[in-house]
Amino acid sequence: MTSVSETPEKPKVDLSHASVLSKVIETSFDGVVIIDDEGMILSFSPTAEAIFGYKASEIIGMNVSLLIAPPHRQQHDKYLSNYKVTEKHNIIGTEREELAQRKDGSLFPIELKVGEVKLSKTRIFTGFIKDLSDRKENERRIAELQEELVHVARYSAMGELAGALSHELNQPLAAINNYARASQKVLEKDPVKGLEKALELMGKAGDQAERAGEIIWRIRRFIKHHEVSRSIEEPCVAIMEAVEIGTLGIASKNIELDLQCPAKGIIPSIPMDRIQIQQVVTNFVRNAVDALEDWDGKRLITMNLTSVQDEKGEYVRFCVRDSGAGLRENIRSRLFEPFNTHKDEGVGIGLAVSKTIIDGHKGFISGENHPDGGAIFCFELPVQVDDMES
Repeated sequence: MTSVSETPEKPKVDLSHASVLSKVIETSFDGVVIIDDEGMILSFSPTAEAIFGYKASEIIGMNVSLLIAPPHRQQHDKYLSNYKVTEKHNIIGTEREELAQRKDGSLFPIELKVGEVKLSKTRIFTGFIKDLSDRKENERRIAELQEELVHVARYSAMGELAGALSHELNQPLAAINNYARASQKVLEKDPVKGLEKALELMGKAGDQAERAGEIIWRIRRFIKHHEVSRSIEEPCVAIMEAVEIGTLGIASKNIELDLQCPAKGIIPSIPMDRIQIQQVVTNFVRNAVDALEDWDGKRLITMNLTSVQDEKGEYVRFCVRDSGAGLRENIRSRLFEPFNTHKDEGVGIGLAVSKTIIDGHKGFISGENHPDGGAIFCFELPVQVDDMES
């Protein structure tokens, strides 16, 4: 006869026992600080000790404002008093970042969540605190690395543009030389009668010098290692400058350009880092030029700037489309990954950096084959950004 053994009943845990709740607080990964409705500290967990540098024995009974960074420290007691009267709260039940102060006086960022327990004659507040110092430092380092990568990418782009730049500058420099020589000959032949013609030729030489200087100025500004700085810019002006850089040296390649940039006022001005956005535009344009380098069909690059609005908000969209063979499948699936390139001499970071830049502007970037042939790359930038600081 088979006997069935009875499963012993699992003991119930009594969470109402004070020692159990105390253990839960002691083992919490977050700092736990409990205060009364006057702001006096009733409990200070071991993690809170490690975060703030105070021992529980020296801070229990003190005002919690000791842990709050100025100038909000002075407002804390007033906030508690108003809350007891109005019952209107700002932070209870929410998660927010604050600036706190350690025992040694140093300030540091925390993530704070506050809960409230109403008792028969009073109430207590529990703060759950996470030290964000390491996270913020990592974010700062990542931002620095991203900015350095953006700068390296600019130099990489300039390496690819060096030959085209040499060709582009050679034209105005040769023209300056020709005008100067012609002026010299005119004056040697007849200093008096030739003066007017010589002045005309010298004026043309000056125009060519300005043209060469303008090219060099734009290139220097493009590669300059600058701090990220967003300002309100007219996107059409910035994009036209970038297109000029991106199309340096294409005159001999039989490539037709079609840039559609609406008149001033039609496209709204937007907050952006001008140099970084110009880097993205230049990268798009140079990729389109490269796509048509050995293309036997029609060589056309179409660029257009438009204003769009959808459920996400209002955006300015810029697209570059080439009439080439389009993107190969192995490239399409990893478009914005670093070191993904089909160029023999490219390093494959241009689109990856472009995505970093557009993401940093809270925008969107895309690349795909166009239904009518060729590839099309677009980015969208929001017209309004809550926080313009970088």
